[in-house]
Amino acid sequence: MRIDTLDRIASPKFSSPNVILVPQGAEYHAVRRGMGALPLSSQLPRVYPIPMGSEPVSKYLQQWITEIIPDRPTLVVLGLAGSLSAQHQVGDVVVYQQCCNLAPEFPLQSLECDRALTQFLSDRLNPHTQPVTGLTSSHIITQATKKQNLGQTYQASVVDMEGFAILKTLQSAGIAVGMVRVIGDLHNQDLPNLNDAINAQGQLAPIPLALQMLKHPLNAMNLIHGSLKSLPILSEIVIQLYKNT
Repeated sequence: MRIDTLDRIASPKFSSPNVILVPQGAEYHAVRRGMGALPLSSQLPRVYPIPMGSEPVSKYLQQWITEIIPDRPTLVVLGLAGSLSAQHQVGDVVVYQQCCNLAPEFPLQSLECDRALTQFLSDRLNPHTQPVTGLTSSHIITQATKKQNLGQTYQASVVDMEGFAILKTLQSAGIAVGMVRVIGDLHNQDLPNLNDAINAQGQLAPIPLALQMLKHPLNAMNLIHGSLKSLPILSEIVIQLYKNT
């Protein structure tokens, strides 16, 4: 189920969220491209590029909250996610119902996204979205076998690196959060190990990134192919959420 033409009417309980959080880099630029395609008359949201990874994004949001908390925004997290299930293909659009934290040393924690906002997002993007339980990992899951094991163990169908941390931080501040992701890699695809290329600030370092891609050319092609297919869909999501607003 992919976005081709999205034309459903939104739920009256919410207007389109007035803040977007999106991982910095290619995902952020895809969101900006979508905004650039909107009519000048549209009510455009504020877009904030966030760092990759739970710890960096938590630190970022603690400071960010002090700047925007008087506005009490409604907020959507956009970005890519990896599939943990055969039911999701590259380019599929998923709306999070809840998100779990991958921390084997602690009891399983799960947080729900704001229900009314999640319903709005689903209505606005239907019939091309799938409701999912997400799983947040502190690192990139690179091995296909591990993806499949995690999906079965946690009963989650997609994985990201920020979702749970965002929910935990912002919900405690009374901010309504919804999450929409586009599948960027399959459950049976290995990926290059880019974990060493992510610095403490949640940024991808170009030289380590290039070296890892060169070390694993086939896995790198999987990643590139998925990005080329999923990033334009991320741009289209922005257009559909904010056109005619």
